[in-house]
Amino acid sequence: RGVPLEQTLRTIASTVEDHFPRLTCAISLLDAGGATLRTGAAPTLGARLADAIDGLPLGPSSGSAGTAAFRREPVYVDDIAHDELWAGLRDVALGHGITACWSTPIFGSDGHTVLGTLDVYARETRTPDTEHVQIFSLPAHLASIAIERKEFEDRLAHQSMHDPLTGLPNRLLFLDRLALAVARCRRAHTEVAVLFCDLDRFKNVNESGGHGAGDELLVTAARRLESLLRPGDSVARFGGDEFAILCEDLPVSTAREDALDI
Repeated sequence: RGVPLEQTLRTIASTVEDHFPRLTCAISLLDAGGATLRTGAAPTLGARLADAIDGLPLGPSSGSAGTAAFRREPVYVDDIAHDELWAGLRDVALGHGITACWSTPIFGSDGHTVLGTLDVYARETRTPDTEHVQIFSLPAHLASIAIERKEFEDRLAHQSMHDPLTGLPNRLLFLDRLALAVARCRRAHTEVAVLFCDLDRFKNVNESGGHGAGDELLVTAARRLESLLRPGDSVARFGGDEFAILCEDLPVSTAREDALDI
């Protein structure tokens, strides 16, 4: 239905808990770097335990979730008090009355890429039975669909607002940022500077070195322009060899001089 990912994941976790009232469910998401798990939803998990597993690294002995994501297979810990996988988190888990944890990897549509884990916590030392294992695969699949949809929407949004070659904001995003900057400067009584620049004789580069050389030059120019900006300023590619720079929060008396320095 297009609801936010967090809401969808909370609904999935709550559905598992409704089906198994004695269990607590959480969903962890693999971060962009692919090295740690971040909490995507944990509607009834204790706050201290939720904080402890947020940022859990992937590894061969990193709790149930971190290990499951690392091994790319379910990991069922039936006794946290005596399992070495939980050595670093044992005290906080037992402090919440959690004695067992079962983690199921959430795979992407390719069947290989790990997107996160479905984590189920129990207050008795036990392993999941056949019904548990069968049921857990269903919400894990639903979570996979929701996660991949969000990633697809994020890619579309990024592509619509950024230049595909340089990765810089495009004209549309630049104009949106400019409108916001103008509104902010009116409230703060500061000024905004907008600079336009292009690459002289760029056509000669394309004709002599080919479009590959021209693209390389554009990417290099984009990185150099970015390196000159202050935090909060923006550079965008308007198209061709044209770039625009937005400088915010300039004092009224020195706005022109600051812009010329840049």
